[in-house]
Parts: sequence; structure tokens; C-alpha cells
Amino acid sequence: MGFFDGLQQKVNENAKKELDKILPEGENVVKIYIVKEDFCAITDKRVAFVDKKLLGSKKTLTSVPFSKINFVALKRGGFLSISKEVIIGTGGLTLEVDTYDGEQAYEIMREISKRL
Repeated sequence: MGFFDGLQQKVNENAKKELDKILPEGENVVKIYIVKEDFCAITDKRVAFVDKKLLGSKKTLTSVPFSKINFVALKRGGFLSISKEVIIGTGGLTLEVDTYDGEQAYEIMREISKRL
């Protein structure tokens, strides 16, 4: 088991503890991703992720039901940037999930799109 396997397991455990506090009984977690802020989880009914503001140290656990999502988009960084952001549009609000890996961003986008 490599370093990243252990990191994924630790993130999964921490994410499940947080999600258990907010998810209704019977809702199942499909996949948890390690992202820049902390984690992004896809359940059978929603996407939940930690949103960390640029200024300050506060983190917000954001949960958006798939029924409220109007669009999902991908924003790629510039020439030297490895960052990829999944943009989630809900009415007049746009939320961003910032990833380290472009393939992971595409996978998150696909998982959300399948459920819209």
C-alpha cells in the first residue's frame, strides 16, 4: 500500500464522518475525491464538498442536490497551472471544486453530469 492509498483512506474516513452528520438516512456515498480544499463526495442524490475561502481559515461544507444544479463546467488553468476547477451552477450561484488533477476534474464532471 503506497502513500496515496493511505491518504485516500484517511480522507475517506474523515469525509464519511462529516457526511454522516448531514446526509439523510438511506443516502449512499458513491465516490469521494481528494481535492485541494479537502474532499468532494458524490452521493446518489447530491454533490458535497468542502469550500475554503481564499481569505481566512474557515471552511464550509457545501451540499447541493442534483435537482438544483443547472449546469456543470470545467475551468482549466493557464500555461503553468496544473489546477482544474469543476464549476457547478445552481440558479444565480456558482460553486467551484478545485482539483489537482485534470483527469480527476473530468471524472467529477462526468459523475455529476450522469445524475442531472
